[in-house]
Amino acid sequence: MRILIISDLHIGRSARCLSLIPNVDRLGSDGKEDEAFLKNKTDQKYIERLKYLKDSKNITVDYLILSGDITDEAEIEQFQHFDEFIGEVQHIFNLDKDKILFTPGNHDVDWVMLNGVPAVDPSSTRFSSRYDSLKKSELLFQIHELADRDLFSSPYFCAWKKNEDLFVLSINTAAYDSPKVKEHCGEISSDTTDAINDYMSNHQMDEFSGLKVILMHHHPKLYENIFPNWKDFSAIQCPKDIISISRNLGFDFIIHGHRHQPGFDCTLTSSGEQIAIICCGSFSDEFPYYVYEELSNQIHFLNIEKRDSETGVIIGCLENYAFTLNQGWQPSEKRRDGIDHKICFGPNEHREPLKNKIIVFLQAILTEKGKCEVTEIYQYIPSLKYQTESLVLSILNEVCNENNYDMFGNNLDKSVILMGDKNASD
Repeated sequence: MRILIISDLHIGRSARCLSLIPNVDRLGSDGKEDEAFLKNKTDQKYIERLKYLKDSKNITVDYLILSGDITDEAEIEQFQHFDEFIGEVQHIFNLDKDKILFTPGNHDVDWVMLNGVPAVDPSSTRFSSRYDSLKKSELLFQIHELADRDLFSSPYFCAWKKNEDLFVLSINTAAYDSPKVKEHCGEISSDTTDAINDYMSNHQMDEFSGLKVILMHHHPKLYENIFPNWKDFSAIQCPKDIISISRNLGFDFIIHGHRHQPGFDCTLTSSGEQIAIICCGSFSDEFPYYVYEELSNQIHFLNIEKRDSETGVIIGCLENYAFTLNQGWQPSEKRRDGIDHKICFGPNEHREPLKNKIIVFLQAILTEKGKCEVTEIYQYIPSLKYQTESLVLSILNEVCNENNYDMFGNNLDKSVILMGDKNASD
């Protein structure tokens, strides 16, 4: 199974290119402000370059996941423009609408509708109308109609079960967001978590053997800040640990948007169970100029191979592509884009046992041949391919430093380890 993940499109004036701004032909008629705005926007051929990526890499996709902030200001025209844009994405990847799943973000809440509401009041007419614009998206409305439960009324979650392949539980973490809220953090109430527990139990979802995903917009944990002045007050507020709840209910992944800094984390819960978290970055929001040296706009492909027979953990890899004005969609690089291109995942292993296995193998093969290709280590320890490249590289560097070995090569699959001078003379 391969899932295309797109997040934080911000269709509207915050989008980085003209093709993601509705009614752009009408801009410029309102004087100098629009002229200055248009001066810094170009077409950038987002769709053409996405099609080129698909064709050049021969990529096929089974599902599309959208993890919130579809629009920038929740205007009707922005949601209708989203329909047009995603219609082209559907055509490129040959996807029917029943293969698309979504969750709303805080930017998909109509703040104009809520301006007359003194506080978050679920009983007010304005509060209940805050998603009227979103429902004008024909595509999102139809996708939501295919779901069980309702994202837009309490307890603010819905579910899609796609045959025996995929189960997605979408939680509306922006349900209580409004212009009156000081920090636009996500919120999951105890009523929602209790209702989710009941839903999963009543539908016997513990017996479902396919991929199980929790989809939400806000991040369930705090991440490191690349820039010191980026203060993060927008992680999920929840009376219970949503990560542990997710894994206790048998979910394999949490996929979220909101945080425009892409990342992947495969973590153990307090009960010792494993869950992977994908932070999707932003597909097309325009970053401040100084950000682009360390972050880029992102698109992700989640490739699922199988479930490990011993641990029950999903095995596969996440492939990440970054957008640049000159080259279009290119394989991501950590130093430039904030995330590695390919991140493999599977059952977690402790660092020290892995290191000891590598030491034993290297000592034997270097004594015999004087050199070792890193690919040979992967063949000897097959579980290495499920670990992140940064972990493997860190262990190899440590082993080489401690044993006076030399490692050459820019990529692990093309690197070689040799005896150092001291070992050679001995």
